[in-house]
Amino acid sequence: MIPRQRIGYASNDTAVVEALCRPVGIRQRPIVEFFFARSAPSRSLQSLNSDPQRMIDHLRQKWNARYADAEGPGEPAAVLAENLHLLPHGGAALDLACGLGANACLLARRGLETSAWDVSDVAIERLTERAEAQGVTVHVQVRDVAACPPEPASFDVIVVARFLERDLANAIMQALRPGGLLFYQTFVRDAVDPGIGPPDPTYRLAVNELLALFRPLQVIVYREEGTVGDTSRGFRNEAMYIGRKASGGSARGARPGHPVFDTRYWLYVPD
Repeated sequence: MIPRQRIGYASNDTAVVEALCRPVGIRQRPIVEFFFARSAPSRSLQSLNSDPQRMIDHLRQKWNARYADAEGPGEPAAVLAENLHLLPHGGAALDLACGLGANACLLARRGLETSAWDVSDVAIERLTERAEAQGVTVHVQVRDVAACPPEPASFDVIVVARFLERDLANAIMQALRPGGLLFYQTFVRDAVDPGIGPPDPTYRLAVNELLALFRPLQVIVYREEGTVGDTSRGFRNEAMYIGRKASGGSARGARPGHPVFDTRYWLYVPD
C-alpha cells in the first residue's frame, strides 16, 4: 500500500470521535467498521483548522478513487509468497494496511484466521469480493491503523507491505503473540528505479532500517540489495524482512526518545 501522511483530530469527547467514526456499510453487509483509539504518539498532535468531517471525507475519497482505478487485485508481496514455508499451520493473521488484500487472501488460503485492515472502504469492498470469489474468509475492517493499531498479543502472523509508519513499530511487535512472525516489505531509498514507489524519501527505508526498527525480534529473513552488483537481476527497490518474537517475552523496543502514548482520543486520516 502507498504510504500516507497523517493529520490528526484530537478530542477528549468520545461523542465527537464516535461521530467522526460512524460505521460504514458496504452493499448492505454489516462487515465494515470504523474504529477510534484512545492512544496515539503525543508528538504527532496536529489539529484540523477546518471542518474535520469534511476533511476526512475528502481524503477518503482521494484514496478510494485510487483503489477504484487500480487494475486487478495485485500480487502477494514477495516476502510472503516466497516464504510460505515459514507460516504456522494455524493461528490468527493480520494484513495491516492491506490495500486490495492479495496478502490477506493468500494467508486465508493457507488456513490462517485472517483479518485485513485498511482506511479505504473501496479497497475493503474489492477485497471482500475477491475473498468471496476465492471461497475464503477474511475478516475485514475499514480502520486507520496509525490511530488504531492492533491490540497486544493478538496475532501469530502480521504482514505489512508497501506501508511505512515508523511510530507503529513497537505496537506491531507488541501485537505479535510469543513465537509470532512479522513479514514486512516496503520501498528503499537506495533504489535502482526511484520512480517505483513514493517520491518522498520520508516514506522510504534507509539502509538496514527495518533491522533497526524491529531490533528486538529474531531475524529470520532479510534481503536488501540496493544498487550493488548487476542491477538487472535480483530483488531491487524494496527491502524484505521476517522477524520472530521470542517465545516467552516482550519485544518492546525501549528506544530513547520514542514517543509515549497519551489518553486523548485521536482520529487520523491519509493524505
